[in-house]
Amino acid sequence: MREPIERLRKKVAQKEDLILFDEAAQCLANGAYRAAYIVTWITIAESIRGKFKVMALRDDEIQRLIKKIEDMETQEKPTDTVLLNSALKFGLINGDEHLKLSQIRTLRGVYAHPLGSAPKPEEVLAALVIAVDAVLSKPPMLRFGYVDQLTSALFEDRHYLDDIQEKVQAFAGTVLPRIHFEVWPYLLKSIASRLEAIIDDPDLALFSRRGLEFAKAFFERAEPDLKAEEWNSLRVIQDYPTAMSLILIHPPLWLRLPDQAQDMVIGHLLEPVINGTVCLPTAQHLICVRILRDKGLLSQRHLSRFSKAIASASYLELIAAEIPLAEYAQRIINDLRSHTWPIQNPAADALALAGPDQCGRLGVQVQETLGRNILQAADGNAYSAGRLLASLGERENEWPESFVKGVLFEALVNEEGELRFKQRCFTRALVATLALPDQRSCMIIGEAAKAVKKSKPKYGWIAKSDSEKMQDAISQAHSTATTKEQRRALRKLATAIGNAAKKFVDLPF
Repeated sequence: MREPIERLRKKVAQKEDLILFDEAAQCLANGAYRAAYIVTWITIAESIRGKFKVMALRDDEIQRLIKKIEDMETQEKPTDTVLLNSALKFGLINGDEHLKLSQIRTLRGVYAHPLGSAPKPEEVLAALVIAVDAVLSKPPMLRFGYVDQLTSALFEDRHYLDDIQEKVQAFAGTVLPRIHFEVWPYLLKSIASRLEAIIDDPDLALFSRRGLEFAKAFFERAEPDLKAEEWNSLRVIQDYPTAMSLILIHPPLWLRLPDQAQDMVIGHLLEPVINGTVCLPTAQHLICVRILRDKGLLSQRHLSRFSKAIASASYLELIAAEIPLAEYAQRIINDLRSHTWPIQNPAADALALAGPDQCGRLGVQVQETLGRNILQAADGNAYSAGRLLASLGERENEWPESFVKGVLFEALVNEEGELRFKQRCFTRALVATLALPDQRSCMIIGEAAKAVKKSKPKYGWIAKSDSEKMQDAISQAHSTATTKEQRRALRKLATAIGNAAKKFVDLPF
């Protein structure tokens, strides 16, 4: 008997219950089977009573139950049936456990009579197993009162939890087994209502961050059936669209949603409605949907809506959401081609923010096209394009060579291979090229010389003043080149431009 008793003892959740459990076990070990069975029932009843007392601290309804039980005891009325039925009502035990515990209570009465038969040791052990599994192994399950106190603390007490994601997640894990599953929908709605009211308030960002992280961690562990009627997912999303969408977009919860709820969540994140107006998605919204997209959890319709959102979102939101440059590079190219500064400048800034690493992941032709259009926009006095162009030569260039090649080539020949000089930005294009490692810069300058050599002027002629300014820029670059290979490549480019000038200069200007 000792080994199974020890296993049962380790499962007892509360230390207070060990006092009576140990007495029942001691009676069993000493052959006092009648006393062991009676103490087992007392252990069950006192454990239920103790759990109710803990729950009553945060639940008014259970407070009233405790008061009723105390009044019955004052009047010397039996309370066992009330305790058992209340344990079933408040979810401490289920129907099968209620039936088994009722049988133990009935047999307790039988074995309490000294002239009646005594239980066998196997019966006492079986009763102890039921007692532990049905009651003693379970912590007090808290309900509505506790949920109200919990949400108040989460959203009002600044120092209730440290502002560290892992600590909030761990706290959610400790709270989960203490909250009755019947009030989980109430908890979700309570958090959503508090979160919805503060989600856009920067002064309360700590509370919104904490509440969102707690909700995701709690319900991921809870594994709720969000398609079930008691969750009323569609209605709660309608009532608290932003908060619920940010919670339910969490992949483990997303997979538990009905299809219509998924559509609603995607809609609220990608086309948020504020004061009756459909607005652009924020970076936070885009991040949430991107995570689902990257995990392959979006339908074709959702993917289409996401692509549309990317096409309309601001560049700053796309950068903040870590949307790959490849997904909006063509948009940047189109905006740089607009010849309109208010459109060109944000596009150039977006490319600068995306940076050389993102640019390097694009196709070679796309890189070159971006480089060409940065030079073109800078030549048209777009400030941000000029700033990016100037930055290329400030230190050893990290931008991919195809991008820099596009910058240099745009100053000399267009994409059709036609010759025309953009001398205003040629010096900066040369500096950017020379900032590349020696071998790469020489290769690009050499290719540029060949392109000039085999090209014909776009307009049938070139202006002498333009060719002279191009030659002057090469001379300046030659004096600053750091290696003889770069200087040799520059001389070849100067020769190609000079030969083109001799051949195609129409009139002196």
